[in-house]
Amino acid sequence: MSDYMGIQVEAQELMGAFARLKQIPLAKVVRNAARDFAQAAQKATPNAAISRSPWYLATRYEQTQETYQTKRGKTKTRTVWANGSDGRRVKRGNSWFIHESKIGSGRAYWRKGGIEVRKMRVYRGWSKASWIGIMKALGMSHGGVKPQLEKADNLSSVVLRDNPVNVAAEMTDRIAFDKFGKGGADYTSEDIKQRGFELAAWRLSQAFEQEARKQWHP
Repeated sequence: MSDYMGIQVEAQELMGAFARLKQIPLAKVVRNAARDFAQAAQKATPNAAISRSPWYLATRYEQTQETYQTKRGKTKTRTVWANGSDGRRVKRGNSWFIHESKIGSGRAYWRKGGIEVRKMRVYRGWSKASWIGIMKALGMSHGGVKPQLEKADNLSSVVLRDNPVNVAAEMTDRIAFDKFGKGGADYTSEDIKQRGFELAAWRLSQAFEQEARKQWHP
């Protein structure tokens, strides 16, 4: 687990001692500690500050000419989005954000240039839902999440390392508190990490004490 205010050394020593005491792989202890961390961190993550965003997501797609028949039987052509072999639109490059003050004439204007602009919205539960990816990877329950927030699972990930040199759980969560991370300092991340480490350390200490008492004082 990542270091935080010196907790890394103490947690590693305690996890190693607990694994030896229980005679279980250290990787299992680390995985359980990661679950505790994710549970507390997700609970400590605030809802998004706003639900309405002033940003549009702009995406450039390939276009092609399509022939069609009018109601009067005339043959004409029109510009449409081009689809690839998989049936989906062919995207060109990366998407980017445009502020509503620069949208101008609206979507029709941008479409002429092969660009689709889509109004973005920050769901109030989006920031908390960003932990779904980690929770899924760790085999945790994440019930009660609204369907439109399920797609937030690509905002977080966890890498579990289990080798002779390093046994660890490395978690990454890209939380958008408001404005999709554009502007404003991330003033809550340290508190979120602290809550996660506190619960993981407390539960590990409780489990160690309970197991030691059981083995040493049957």
